[in-house]
Amino acid sequence: MKVSFIKRCVAILGFFLLLASVLPATAQSREWKYRTNIEFTPQDEETLDEAEYLAGAGSLAAARELYLEVANRYPGTAAEAQILRSVYILTKAVDGETAAREVLNSIRQKFPDSVWDYYARMDLAKFEFGRNLDLKYKHYITIASEISGVDLSDAKNGNGASISFRALNFEKRIALEEIFISLFYGFLNTGRYAEALNIAEFAHDALDFDVVTDGSFSSRVIHLLTTTVGEQARDIGTRSSSLSISAFFPEPNSSVGPKPEVSAVVKTGNFRNALLDLATIRVLVNGVDVTNSVATRTSYDSSLSEDADFETTVLSIPTQLGLGSHTVEITANSKTQEGVPGEPTTLSWSFTVRNLPSALELSATKDSTLQHRNPHQNEGASPYLTLEKIQGKATRSAVAFDLSDVNLTGLTSATLRLTVDPSQGVNGWGNGDTISALPLSTGWVEGNGQSFGLKKRDQVAGSGSGVTWFSPVDSDISNDY
Repeated sequence: MKVSFIKRCVAILGFFLLLASVLPATAQSREWKYRTNIEFTPQDEETLDEAEYLAGAGSLAAARELYLEVANRYPGTAAEAQILRSVYILTKAVDGETAAREVLNSIRQKFPDSVWDYYARMDLAKFEFGRNLDLKYKHYITIASEISGVDLSDAKNGNGASISFRALNFEKRIALEEIFISLFYGFLNTGRYAEALNIAEFAHDALDFDVVTDGSFSSRVIHLLTTTVGEQARDIGTRSSSLSISAFFPEPNSSVGPKPEVSAVVKTGNFRNALLDLATIRVLVNGVDVTNSVATRTSYDSSLSEDADFETTVLSIPTQLGLGSHTVEITANSKTQEGVPGEPTTLSWSFTVRNLPSALELSATKDSTLQHRNPHQNEGASPYLTLEKIQGKATRSAVAFDLSDVNLTGLTSATLRLTVDPSQGVNGWGNGDTISALPLSTGWVEGNGQSFGLKKRDQVAGSGSGVTWFSPVDSDISNDY
């Protein structure tokens, strides 16, 4: 007899227990820290059957004694840990919280850093925080961060980094899976749908490549949308495939600098099309399989628009590519039905890594402040720019650079840096801050006016043309119109 008796017992008591006997075949081949091939003697089989019967009949204390009797004959094994989980449930019902806590703490002591340890910590959190979902989330995420070695505290806000747990052992992955399942349904059942969606998206990227429990996290997204959007969501993932893969960076046949951050985008079409099967993704770089190092970031169109891609997945492919030509090949399948892969879609593209010029610093060739308070005033000759309001009215700064002699081939980023002058009594900027910078599509003239920061008698309206709030080229900045 295998350990399925525990599954039946827990089902009677209304609790979930993850059992080795119900894991998929692919998972059973993995190695657990405390896993053994569990075979019970005929006598123990009879004892466990009797314990199950007693639990179902309501004789919980008697059932617990029989479970403990068997558990003591399998010390340090998964059998003992699983049986003690049932003992905890029975103890909670018979003797209350204090005694149940003692059982959980004994599990933690006997099976440190195992899946049973993690489950025990989650159960202890239920005693500690009850229905306070925010405190429970904080505690569960602390456990998840310890298991993974990554700070996951912002996962519910949709700000978690793209992470794959492929490198973790199987035991840790199923513990993480259980944590995120619990958090997903916690948010879903309390109407906090945005956070539930963020949790499902994060866990999909991190865990769906090797999902253990029934249903993937993408299927839980469907569950959420069925709950919040309506009947139309029930068709998600059951239709034909419309999968597409496109290169995001580097662009095909382009040249880039050393160690490029290679990425691609997989889209599934609108919600009527099949979802991406994350487990089928394969990534080759120059013929070498690098799939296990790929991180994914998935987002969903929660509005279920006919005109938008329902599922969009960005693949980030870390590389240490040297100089020369390189080829990336990505293959992925969709699931036309749950668990049934569709036809594979493949993208292959090449690019060249070259020694491009290092970072180049350029000074502005012209600049000026534009004032809403004085819309015809030019500040082209002023040594300062400002973003502070003038008498309650907005200001903007215009800055230009001459790129005519700069080779922009392979350019990946540019940074605009403006320096705060502390001698001007600027308040609130401290060591600096981030500002919004937008391109100007129209040419403009700097001008030679100067008024900002000067007393009235020292202000110079300027002459000729220049940029003002109202015009990129005011033909006469000397007047006020």
